[in-house]
Amino acid sequence: LTARPREVNAVLLLCLAALLSIPLAASPATAWEEFSGTFIRCVVIFIVIVNSVRTEGRLRGLLVLSVLVSFWLSLDAINDYRLGNLTVEGYRVGGHGSGIFGNSNDLALHLVTIVPVAAGLLFASRGIARKLFYATAILLMIAAIVVTYSRGGFLGLVCAFAVLGWKLGRRQRLAVFAAGAVLGVGFLAFAPGNYGLRLLSILIPSLDPVGSYGAREGELVRSFW
Repeated sequence: LTARPREVNAVLLLCLAALLSIPLAASPATAWEEFSGTFIRCVVIFIVIVNSVRTEGRLRGLLVLSVLVSFWLSLDAINDYRLGNLTVEGYRVGGHGSGIFGNSNDLALHLVTIVPVAAGLLFASRGIARKLFYATAILLMIAAIVVTYSRGGFLGLVCAFAVLGWKLGRRQRLAVFAAGAVLGVGFLAFAPGNYGLRLLSILIPSLDPVGSYGAREGELVRSFW
C-alpha cells in the first residue's frame, strides 16, 4: 500500500504508540477524539505525499503550492485585520475555516513553517518576477503572523530566521546577525501598538489578560500525568 522509507516506518510506529496509549489516557474519549481527528488525517496526508512526490519537479510544485496557499491565507488575515474583524479576544485575527488553520495560533505556526520555504525558493529562483513574488509572500506572511498576535508564532519566526541566518551567512555570520537585530528592532517598532506588550507576556504572565499562560501550564502538567 505504501513505500516504506524510514520516515514512514517511524510515523507508523508513532501511530501505534498513540493508539496503545489511549486506554491509559486521563480521558480516553478525548484521546480517541484527537487521534481519530486531525492527527490521523495528517498521517494519511504525509504517507500520500511520500508516495506521490517522487521527483524534484513534483517536490518543487508542492512547495510552490504551499506558498500560494499561504499567500492567500495571509491576504485574508490582513484583510480581516483591516476590516476590524478581530474574532479572538477582541484584538486578534482568527483562523480560517475549521481545519488545521482553524485558530490564530494554528494559522501563525503554519505560516512560520512556510516562510523558510519561501525564502529558499527566493534564493533559488533566477527571474526577477519570481524573486519579487517570493519576497512579497514572505512579507505578507510575516504581517499575517503579527496580526494573529501569536506568541508561539513569533518565537517560531525568530528560530526560523536564526537558522536561515546561520545557514546562509556562513562567511559573515556576525554581520548577518547584526542586520537581523536591526531588522528585529524595526519589526517591533512598526508592529501594532500592543504587540510588544503581548510578547512581553511570554516573560511576565500577569500581562496576559485572558490567562492563557496558566491554562497552557495546566495542560502541560496534565499531559505528564
